[in-house]
Amino acid sequence: MAAGSNRMSMTNFLEYARVGLLFGGIVLVMVTIFEVGMMAMRAATGELETVQYPQPDYAFGQLPGIRFPYQAGVVRPQTYQANFGAWPYYGEYMGGGYYMVPIYKLPKVGYDLTSDQKARQIAMNLGFAGEPQIIDQRTYLYNYPGPPLRETLQIDLKTMFLEFDTNYLSSSNIFGTIDRRGDRQIPLRTDAIKATRDFLSAAGIAPRDLSDQASSVQYMTSIGDSLQLVNTALEADYAVVNLAREPVEGKIGEETAYFNFYGPDGYGSIRAVVGRDSSGQDAVVELTDNYHELDLSTFGTYPLTSASAAWETLTAGGGYIINPRGVRTAVIDSIEFGYYESHDEQEFLLPIYVFRGQNDFMAYVPALLPGMYY
Repeated sequence: MAAGSNRMSMTNFLEYARVGLLFGGIVLVMVTIFEVGMMAMRAATGELETVQYPQPDYAFGQLPGIRFPYQAGVVRPQTYQANFGAWPYYGEYMGGGYYMVPIYKLPKVGYDLTSDQKARQIAMNLGFAGEPQIIDQRTYLYNYPGPPLRETLQIDLKTMFLEFDTNYLSSSNIFGTIDRRGDRQIPLRTDAIKATRDFLSAAGIAPRDLSDQASSVQYMTSIGDSLQLVNTALEADYAVVNLAREPVEGKIGEETAYFNFYGPDGYGSIRAVVGRDSSGQDAVVELTDNYHELDLSTFGTYPLTSASAAWETLTAGGGYIINPRGVRTAVIDSIEFGYYESHDEQEFLLPIYVFRGQNDFMAYVPALLPGMYY
């Protein structure tokens, strides 16, 4: 046999390849026909498996509806304009056209043997001496006549919520003054948040789940006995701090997401007014602390209404409105999902859609299907 006579020619190779491909195709068609036939047989006998989507557990039965504060003087827009993209989808798909979200049960609050001692310690930490004025069975009031400012501190013995206030709005030439360079004395974002945190630490009540990144600062000027929102620190006398919690982890479809907390007037459980005096010292002149302890390990799952349905509720005149500039046409730029943090006692942490618009407009609409509330 001549050298190389045992090698396959290119023509023979291609011929074998064509035969192999033809045979493989026939096998693939036969397997496909077999699988389709088996599926049809299982469907006919009721044995066809269906996809099982997670279902809500309704762990707490029907839930109390969100009690937004009564809004007597708020300006409600006459019209709404949508300036956002596609409707957002939140939660985990149920398979029935809805998504579901976790509802968290909050720890119960109540008096205990240490309530009186805790309140007195907070007052002492903040420099209030003497006996409190007992407003009712659950409220202590402390007073400090000054100088430089008259101060009051009110503490709820049941919830440990507190309200600190001063007569800063009736005291001139203390805050918002002009320095030698012609700049207004006003704490910027980082300094205002730090002053608020320092106040809470001094009181001995600093929560550990607060987030500087999630917190916000607005600038306001004093007009008479009230504050008015301004656009920049150059116009402001005070910085108003919304000290927010760390966002809670959740899902958008199958994607992990983080949801913020929202309370009345656009701020969560801790709000402070911070001023800078002529010596450059920052001072908290007003603070409201309605901080709730959370237990994110106790929750149930409930179906979520759609963002488009919440939009219909809003444009029909529903929802809780935050409209500091009194706009008549609300231009909505974004829709967010979050949890409502009441400034009163609450049993559950309930979800809301948050509509954010131009000119600092905001609106809240309850996010569960209407039948979930009693």
